[in-house]
Amino acid sequence: MVDVKRFRFVLQVILILSLLVVIPGCDQLLNALDEEENPGAIQGSIYNSSSGLLVTTMVTINTDEGQTTVTSNGSFRLDDVTAGQRVVYFSAQGYEYQNRTITVSANDTYILNVYLTPTTVGTATIYGTISEAGTGNRIYDEVTISTDNGISTTTTSGEYELTGVAVGTRTITASGPNYETFVTTVQVNANSQTQLAIILTPHSEDNAEIYGGVYDSISHEPLYGATVSASTGESVVTDNNGYYQFFVPAGTLELTARKSGYESTSQTVYASGGMQYEIEFYLSSGGTTSATVSGYVMDNSTSMAVSGAEVYSDDGSYTTTNSDGSYSLIVGEGTRTFYVWANGYYSTTEQFDVNGGEYYQHNFWLSPEGAGTGYVEGYAIDASTGYGIPNAYIYADNGAWTYADENGYYWLEISEGTHYIYGFADNYYDAYYSVYVVSGETSWLNIEFWSSSTSGTGIVEGYVIDAETGYALLNAHIETDDGFETWSDTTGFFSISVNSGERIFYVEYEGYYSSTETLYIEDNSYTWFNFVLSQEFVSSDARYRFVLTWGEDPYDLDSYLITPEIDGVSYVVYYGDPGMEDAPPYATLDVDDTDGYGPETMTIFEMEDGVYEFYVNRYAGVEAALAGCGANVKIYNEYGLVSEVTIPSYGEGDWWYVCSVQGDYVTIWNQIVDLETTSPSNEINHRDVKYKR
Repeated sequence: MVDVKRFRFVLQVILILSLLVVIPGCDQLLNALDEEENPGAIQGSIYNSSSGLLVTTMVTINTDEGQTTVTSNGSFRLDDVTAGQRVVYFSAQGYEYQNRTITVSANDTYILNVYLTPTTVGTATIYGTISEAGTGNRIYDEVTISTDNGISTTTTSGEYELTGVAVGTRTITASGPNYETFVTTVQVNANSQTQLAIILTPHSEDNAEIYGGVYDSISHEPLYGATVSASTGESVVTDNNGYYQFFVPAGTLELTARKSGYESTSQTVYASGGMQYEIEFYLSSGGTTSATVSGYVMDNSTSMAVSGAEVYSDDGSYTTTNSDGSYSLIVGEGTRTFYVWANGYYSTTEQFDVNGGEYYQHNFWLSPEGAGTGYVEGYAIDASTGYGIPNAYIYADNGAWTYADENGYYWLEISEGTHYIYGFADNYYDAYYSVYVVSGETSWLNIEFWSSSTSGTGIVEGYVIDAETGYALLNAHIETDDGFETWSDTTGFFSISVNSGERIFYVEYEGYYSSTETLYIEDNSYTWFNFVLSQEFVSSDARYRFVLTWGEDPYDLDSYLITPEIDGVSYVVYYGDPGMEDAPPYATLDVDDTDGYGPETMTIFEMEDGVYEFYVNRYAGVEAALAGCGANVKIYNEYGLVSEVTIPSYGEGDWWYVCSVQGDYVTIWNQIVDLETTSPSNEINHRDVKYKR
């Protein structure tokens, strides 16, 4: 007997499929349905077009299909936006209404930054004095002052006044016989009086023209209203495009760019009369959005400092090393790329994350030109499957590069010394490794890539732990870059579900330095990870703290601190002699962990002149390899986190030479080494280290 309902259902399916085949445009229909089922998102920042600052008044943002949000912190996000062409509307009291038409892609986030124009009514007055650059004398010659909206006056009194000036950003021009034309911009408000001193530079073949732009070091957006001044007394304010121009006496002078909310920066110019010089400035915003990076540039073959080396950051910060090889840069927070070179050396490129408000000590190592070369080879592999990744792009900091073959194999020839290797592949997160290259020999390095195309979730669990005591911390706050958060319970335990992929975890606890950790979370996975926090230093408490953490294997790693001579004696602080805080060696092993994960923590309370060295040893009898075990050391001082070092993935030996410390400077060695002695002794120092060849 025929099942009538089932028969009808089959006929309906056949009819629908036949229509999809014959109906024109059915593929567009399917694409549209896919876009509805897979929405995108819109996010960005809202700026004042006049000041360039974030808009902190209430702004309403909505789309043509109904998504709405309200923000007062200058940033916004709209989720579940149907893919396709969308119109986004922005409205705020005191600003002109604005809309933007954009195209949103399915499963993607469209970055939309907007600049709202303040509404203006009424007029203003601009007034001030007119004086001569260099002497400061009033100018009683005929001078004409005008604005970009047609208001002007001519005076011989050494003073001026412009009335009826339209509100907003105005360009002011002043000119007179025997003087260079003066141009600047000023922001005027309705029914107000704005004072502006005009300084004119005499015409002279001995003057040089300086011009250029001032920009935000992070966004590279032009900065309106920044002041650029010369050590000879001249100054000018940037216009809406961040542009400035003025004339200065020839000679050696220092130019300084300043703007409220930003760190000022200076450059030295050797100016010749009658010449033009284009000088660009990149300012890092102050407070928590800029960081200081300091250290030395070192010769990789002699370990001697390199003076006159040039150090650049990708946000525009620049300096040269002093006669002792030291440098200091103020850079914007985020992932920064540093470029370093010097005459007679191969250049180097390094990349690492910096957090706003932090102080970092980092040394760069240069290999002399003409030094011997070695080789790095290995495979670019998928970290989850172990399969090779064809056509992965492999790049070294000295400029050598190649593509992996069809099996993922690559080969590079590189100068002797420590180098950084970068890997890039479609649909994978970028990879980053360091390797020590020996002349005439080959170093093997497999580059693991983590997929960036995962879409599931995973669970992360563990404890939040005090680095100095090993005790759990309750009610610590854990937040992820994908918006999830939780708190540790009364035992210090936490559990959080996050989206798969490369996730950043931010951990905070009052009285402790915050911690940032990056973990790769696979789909439907379970990850155990302990967050270890260091207490904030009180100035009299301690000088340095070393916090060692690792995984399950090797199950026992041990920290060793070798001190310089203290009253004629050099000490080794380790589990067999944990030291003392208030007597030599004025350093202690605070926590000794013997069953995996850590932490194992050391603190230096008082420092003597000389070099302190920090090692990690694989405990005798432990079979698991030291290299590549994932061990990590965080180094803290009174400024917070100074540096973070992850153990190399290559090398043979039972000792990891992490760093040395001398005064305010930390030198990162990060090498797997053999020692002439198999147990700690007062004679251990870096001269006894044998690098594995």
